[in-house]
Amino acid sequence: MQFHDIKIVWMNYTWYRCRVTVLPIVARELRVASRRRATYWVRSGAALSVMIVGVVIFLSSRGVPPERLSIVLFGSLAGVAGIYCLFSGVRATADCISEEKREGTLGLLFLTDLRGYDVVLGKLAGTSLNTFYGLIAVVPLLAVPFLLGGVTLGEFQRVGVLVVNTLWFSLSIGLCISSLSRSSRAAVGVTFTLLVSFTALLPGAGAILSEILKKPRFEELSLLWSPAFAFYRAFASPYKANPNLFWWSMGTIHCLGWLFFIVAAFIAPRSWQDKPLGAKRLRWRQRWQLWSYGNSAERQAFRSRLLDTNAFYWLATRARLKPALVWAVLGMLACGWLWGLAKYRHDWLDTLVFLHRVSAEYVVQDLVRFRSGPATS
Repeated sequence: MQFHDIKIVWMNYTWYRCRVTVLPIVARELRVASRRRATYWVRSGAALSVMIVGVVIFLSSRGVPPERLSIVLFGSLAGVAGIYCLFSGVRATADCISEEKREGTLGLLFLTDLRGYDVVLGKLAGTSLNTFYGLIAVVPLLAVPFLLGGVTLGEFQRVGVLVVNTLWFSLSIGLCISSLSRSSRAAVGVTFTLLVSFTALLPGAGAILSEILKKPRFEELSLLWSPAFAFYRAFASPYKANPNLFWWSMGTIHCLGWLFFIVAAFIAPRSWQDKPLGAKRLRWRQRWQLWSYGNSAERQAFRSRLLDTNAFYWLATRARLKPALVWAVLGMLACGWLWGLAKYRHDWLDTLVFLHRVSAEYVVQDLVRFRSGPATS
């Protein structure tokens, strides 16, 4: 056999080996997702939901000039798509790797030649496919207000890029937290907290710090990693005032997504083993259980009073901090609604603002119901 023939055989072997081993988990997850009926129905359901929202806005805005109607319709549809993408990581990826840990199957994957990025990319592809398909079905509908006038082509393009970037950011945070957690509720709660922090809490803290120190630069820097700020800057008037702020915010959010993804790929192969708790963490866990469930005498009295009456009610209400969490979130929503009504008055009851507010409150209340359910596992 000549050297040329040996080279061809080696090239064919190398190509076959790469074809077989590159991202096998991604290929498997995509094949599994292609067999689910939900993969095909999600696109139709997402498009139908956005069409219903658009029809409601259109019917409730009779007599409004077409230019104003297109702005309201575009802002409402873009806001719904933005909220959908922002909290997709809570629903799709926050529990994808931690579920494998609880079932004891994550370690089996790493007994093979798989790397951390293989597993993380596979989980990302398998859990976010339906979400991405729903977004693909929704984005073309954002062009309908463009036909009415009042919305520029640049606004449509910027919002389309923004929602995809926000989806990537949210899914990456969910992957990172899932690789660190074992409990589904802890992963969902921390992911939701991080998303809210990057969107609103950290920019608010930066604004307060900027006001105290008299340095406006802090507020501008704290706003760059907020998807809400990028959403505001995507519209025509704010974008024309300073286009660089929008693109800097987009780049910051995208880089943060890659940072969380790299951390998830690095941690996933190193966090699946069961490790004993340290003395400090064990003390904090005991304190938390004491605050949440009470001491042994209180638990015994509560158990004897409710267990014979309704065992499920006892299981669901034995954690005393759950009702406090529900009332705290409802109180925050009520305070935010009253603050908006006092500051903006009639504008707070506008259709666009109302739809955005109801969508955000629905997402928060749904997560609170999930977090406040009985801990049966």
